[in-house]
Amino acid sequence: MASFGTFTAGQVLTAAELNAAGAWTTVTPTWAAGVTTGNGTWSARYSLFNKILFFQGIFTCGSTTAITAAVELTLPASLTFTQNGELIGNHQYLDSSTLVRYGGILLEGTTSSRVLLQLNNVTGTMVTTINYSGTVPVNPMTAGNITNDTIGVSFVCQVA
Repeated sequence: MASFGTFTAGQVLTAAELNAAGAWTTVTPTWAAGVTTGNGTWSARYSLFNKILFFQGIFTCGSTTAITAAVELTLPASLTFTQNGELIGNHQYLDSSTLVRYGGILLEGTTSSRVLLQLNNVTGTMVTTINYSGTVPVNPMTAGNITNDTIGVSFVCQVA
């Protein structure tokens, strides 16, 4: 049986190969920078269709989670990216009370598995992006203050 995504013209596909299309794998990403995970939890998964990666995840902040600087997320090393600096998806920061902030997800460097989450920010009549910090998007982003806040992440990109 051929590995999914390496078929040749005229090849007959088995039911198992067809069923592998769109299969989801549970994953626990890690924060490369900006977040102290503490007792926060991930619910995340990805699907690899040939070299196209589909990722969805929600991180729920715990009572010992803190956000102190620009937020970078690392996926497993087997999922390395081939682009650099491209906007590949969106994310949402949902405060457990009322605040909702939206932002983009950028590839962070070539041949890596790291993405950067940046928030949208209105400056005058333009929308710009800003990094997370110890006070953005809520003040302060300290342990206990962001309990049950969530960061939802969704993106699609090409892997090596």
